[in-house]
Amino acid sequence: MSDLMMMIRNGREQEVRQRVLNVFTLANCPFCVRAKELLNKFGVDYIEHCVEPNDSQHTWAMKKSGRKVFPQMFVDGSHKGGFYELKRHCVEGTLHFISSPV
Repeated sequence: MSDLMMMIRNGREQEVRQRVLNVFTLANCPFCVRAKELLNKFGVDYIEHCVEPNDSQHTWAMKKSGRKVFPQMFVDGSHKGGFYELKRHCVEGTLHFISSPV
């Protein structure tokens, strides 16, 4: 289990490493696959957390993002969006959103 998952399980998500993109995905999710392809294409480093429906990480990501769809991306515990936000930033050339404040 990753350090992030341990922190979430222990209620310590505020300790997530700064400026590290954490991407929460579901297995067999086409938007998750496309998001990872975009991140790889643009050379963005990220940590993938493949979660199972209804486990604690899945529930945390949904509560923190306010959304029920995946993928969901977080930096320093702050929600940065899902696939469509990522795609927009790739098209606009503004991938620096990853390290910017919400």
